[in-house]
Amino acid sequence: MKKYLENVAQNIKVLEPKLIYGNQIDNAFIEKSLENFEKSPNRIKERELFNIFGEDILKIDVLKFARIFKMDTPRCREEIKNETANLVQKFIESLNDKEIILADLLKEKRIYYVSYKAFLIQIAKIKPELKDSLNKILENLNVKSCKKIVEDLFKFQDMQTLKETAQELEESSEAKELINLFKDLNSRKTDYLLDRLAFLVKELESDETKEKEMFLLKNLFKFFRSVGLNPIKKYGDNFEVTLKDIQDGEYIGEPFEELEKKEVNFERLGWRYGRVQISPIVYKEIKKEAL
Repeated sequence: MKKYLENVAQNIKVLEPKLIYGNQIDNAFIEKSLENFEKSPNRIKERELFNIFGEDILKIDVLKFARIFKMDTPRCREEIKNETANLVQKFIESLNDKEIILADLLKEKRIYYVSYKAFLIQIAKIKPELKDSLNKILENLNVKSCKKIVEDLFKFQDMQTLKETAQELEESSEAKELINLFKDLNSRKTDYLLDRLAFLVKELESDETKEKEMFLLKNLFKFFRSVGLNPIKKYGDNFEVTLKDIQDGEYIGEPFEELEKKEVNFERLGWRYGRVQISPIVYKEIKKEAL
């Protein structure tokens, strides 16, 4: 996580001093408004921000900023404060609790844009090792740009959690034999049996004469799910992707050009046992016939 934020800070486009100063005002306004959500934006400007920035701040229209980002009523400011506190609390808890899936937290409801920046402001205050890189990010990115940073940070943290949990499980003597069995079930030596069974279900769905076979296969996959074995992707029709879309797996085909889209299908669905990935997703390019 620290390395990720340092890389973001290093690669970020540094703004002109005037714009950095403007972002510093925005950041301070967000922080002070959420600490004192019952105070009006102008009251925050005249008291808290005046103490930080001096007379220059009196020329700034903080109410305009508040209206754009829905911080102009005490109710909205309180909602943003609670939302930010929830994000921060879950994030800190997740550092010690591998069962918390942060990416799911962002899907639960619509989150205020300001909450993303407020989240980064709070993390910079309570995690000293992240302070320098986060401050550089906060000074050079506006409110909306912070949304991507938080989403990536949450995904990154979940990936680290997944790796740690997988390693612990793989090192457990009780689970080793079962994991190796599942790996064998979708390996070259079994001709990728799990994938073949999943693809067979898709083929039989449209054949009413294969009702018995479908019943047996569906019960087999129900058993797989009950023991924690699941495909990462679902078999489907061909679809278009960019290189970024398939970074979660391996790719068979011609190299991508910048922003190019290619038609692919699943050569392998990828499988997990619990949170241990036992085989990778493999995307395969669909070659277009020459005219």
